Amino acid sequence: MIYRYSASLDPRFRRSATVGGMLAALMVAAALLAASRGAAIVGLLILIGVALLAYKLRSIVKGHMQSWIQTDDDGVTCRTPNGDKVKIDWSSLTHAGFVYSPGGDKYVYMYSSEEDQFVCVPTSFQGVDELYTELSEQAAIEDITLRRGESAADGLKRTLTGHEAQ
Repeated sequence: MIYRYSASLDPRFRRSATVGGMLAALMVAAALLAASRGAAIVGLLILIGVALLAYKLRSIVKGHMQSWIQTDDDGVTCRTPNGDKVKIDWSSLTHAGFVYSPGGDKYVYMYSSEEDQFVCVPTSFQGVDELYTELSEQAAIEDITLRRGESAADGLKRTLTGHEAQ
């Protein structure tokens, strides 16, 4: 099955897009104001800044929109927002589950100790609950609750270290 990123499921994306649009509009207005007051060079520099910012944001959004997760008989393959592909075979998948952050965010994680590969998938992907079910059929499920200031990778290390100590 293929799971794709959905901006409509991502409240941070909507907030960022709104703030970015308002910021761009303000910068364009400032450039026009500067140009109308005789400071055409300043206005042009502001417009160049807006164009560079828009290009960078477009690249980020495009990367997220083109990211996906695919599960098949062999394992799970993920395309990250920066274009990398990560493949974890079912036979090497050792841990999976939900990661809960102190801020209320929830992610699905997959970890292969054999290949030392870790993937964390936000709930802004369509069908994350189905992905969780697929993972539960293939690996030991252990949800992780993060401590304040702890990353998902740190939470996984803490969990794995706790298992080794037992």
